Amino acid sequence: MATRNRSNNAWFGGSAREKARTTEQDLMERQNDEHLDALSEQVAMLKNLTMEIDGEVKEQNTFLDQMGLGFAGAGEALSGTMQALDAMSKRAGGKFALFITLTIVGVFLLVWSVAKRARDPNQESVP
Repeated sequence: MATRNRSNNAWFGGSAREKARTTEQDLMERQNDEHLDALSEQVAMLKNLTMEIDGEVKEQNTFLDQMGLGFAGAGEALSGTMQALDAMSKRAGGKFALFITLTIVGVFLLVWSVAKRARDPNQESVP
């Protein structure tokens, strides 16, 4: 039984089939290397994108935390104002509640009429 030369150096003394197989393997290895390089570039790009997203998420979380603290402070101020209004209404009786209600309705009507004029500048009178 004849033994074939199966070394990596098939160009010297090897058969045409071994030479073709070696050439094909070299070509496939080069293609694999090219694919690996392209894949490596894509992985690096995804890593950079992930790091940018991470930074953006951290910035937005900080912003939301600060905004939450601002709303908490505004809520406390509004609560204090409501307590002061409640105390004033108890001292003044029903007249104060009527005054506040009429003031709110008046402001609403004023804003409504200004908004209506802004939409239709040809209108001369307010109903």
